Amino acid sequence: MHVKTILSEKGYDVYSVSPNDSIFSVLQMFRVKKIGFAIVGDPETKILGTVSERDICHAMSRWEGPGRATP
Repeated sequence: MHVKTILSEKGYDVYSVSPNDSIFSVLQMFRVKKIGFAIVGDPETKILGTVSERDICHAMSRWEGPGRATP
């Protein structure tokens, strides 16, 4: 399988989140959009990094308390 094949089925949309978004809201977006990765940017559209489902799983497994509200 080639990336081109996957993109032709999934689409070419790129999604982004704010560094101030909660983990829970990012996960909701992942579910609704059926994605597992997003660009993290600030209000001036500067790319600060990325976040993936795997990143969140690793982070949530380390933190105690209400992790869904953690930026």
